[in-house]
Amino acid sequence: MAPDAFAAFLDGLDSEEAKGMAVAAACVRAADPALDPALRAAWSSALAPLLAGPSYAHWTEFTPWLEYGACGEVVDALALYADEWSALAAGPPAGELSDAHLLFLYDVALPLETLLSAWGNVARQSSSLRARSLATTLDGVELSAEAAEMLANLSRC
Repeated sequence: MAPDAFAAFLDGLDSEEAKGMAVAAACVRAADPALDPALRAAWSSALAPLLAGPSYAHWTEFTPWLEYGACGEVVDALALYADEWSALAAGPPAGELSDAHLLFLYDVALPLETLLSAWGNVARQSSSLRARSLATTLDGVELSAEAAEMLANLSRC
């Protein structure tokens, strides 16, 4: 399927589960390092508006087993989710995003400084045990041992 036909394809799907699966698969395809750079750019352009809307967090409610980390390799996740990173860094109540929203963001790889800023306050201050657990494990993110220890220590504060 061509990237410019993907949004119409997605609109034609009947279930949110199918939409979430299609987006995750498209992100994996677009993140393939062997993909032609022009095609990767076309996929990035096609996926960015879909990932910018509220649907992306909604999809994780229906497909919690899927990982959307590849989407962060295709779009500029720092810019696209800047409001979310800021809210998380501000801590509660601004950083109290839904569990589905957090599950989606959980898979996005971040630079260490942003990771600690955003998820550190979740680990320390969130009223949600699930959110605190996500923030202290960050299985979907490759952390250095030092970064993992820093986040674990934050949760003990």
